Amino acid sequence: MLAESQDPVSWLLNNPKLLFIVFPAAVWLINQILAATRVRQAERPAEAGAGADDAEADRTRRVQEEVRRKIAERRGERPAQPARAVAQPRPVSRPVPQPVPQPAAAFAVATPAPSTFPATTAPAAAALLLELHDRSQVRRAIILREVLGPPVALR
Repeated sequence: MLAESQDPVSWLLNNPKLLFIVFPAAVWLINQILAATRVRQAERPAEAGAGADDAEADRTRRVQEEVRRKIAERRGERPAQPARAVAQPRPVSRPVPQPVPQPAAAFAVATPAPSTFPATTAPAAAALLLELHDRSQVRRAIILREVLGPPVALR
């Protein structure tokens, strides 16, 4: 009997209320310690990373030049000569992207020729299309298609 009372596992199982107090406190304490170590680690690279930033900037510049050269080759332009190493690297200015003009035909909605509709259904179809300008009617049409249309597996 004395050995059972000294066993910590059975003592904790006999006192579950204490377990509900100690466990959340231990989790909170561990989270606080981890948060403090993350903050310290975040401060360290900012202080000691000045030399690494120069190397990273140089590497970034080289990669950007390589990408620009490949783009120029694909467009059929003469690739720009890579900049020679200088004592002070110049900041790389990015060209402002120009919007690509899209032909209006790309956005046009394909409508069937008027001859494909029978004469009796053309006014009815036009009336249905006019009803779809309202948001609630669009929802209603979608629901009706789901309910009355073919099953999803057969579409």
